[in-house]
Parts: sequence; C-alpha cells; structure tokens
Amino acid sequence: PGGETEEVKTALTNADVIQLERKGTEYIFSAARWGEPLSMVGSQKLPLGDEVYVGIFLCSHNEQAVEKALFKNVRI
Repeated sequence: PGGETEEVKTALTNADVIQLERKGTEYIFSAARWGEPLSMVGSQKLPLGDEVYVGIFLCSHNEQAVEKALFKNVRI
C-alpha cells in the first residue's frame, strides 16, 4: 500500500500470447508470438494472500492521448 506502480516490459514486440502464472507467492510473466514457445519476461515474489484479482488494461501514460486496443481470445 502506498507504493509506486511498477511496469515490466518485454523485449518481444507484437506478442500475441501473454501468461501470468502464480506459484505460491511467486508471479511469473511470460510472452510469445502465436505458435512459438513462451519466454519468461520476469518474476516477482509478492505475499498477496489467497484471493487476488487479475485484469488486462491499456494506459497511454499521457493524459492528452486516447489509446484503443482489441483484446480477444482471453482466458483466465
């Protein structure tokens, strides 16, 4: 609580597949292009408890810009 929002970026451009995996208190972010194997982007240990919320969002980080995105075939 009260901490800064952090960002994890992948070097992979145009990723079609992203995965967020939880193993206990470790959260692992992986990405790939469709048909290629997933590559781990990063991981973080966070003691968030048993119940967590997951979502996908888009942010321009520029209050003057309006961004649009299409998310499809989303599975949770």
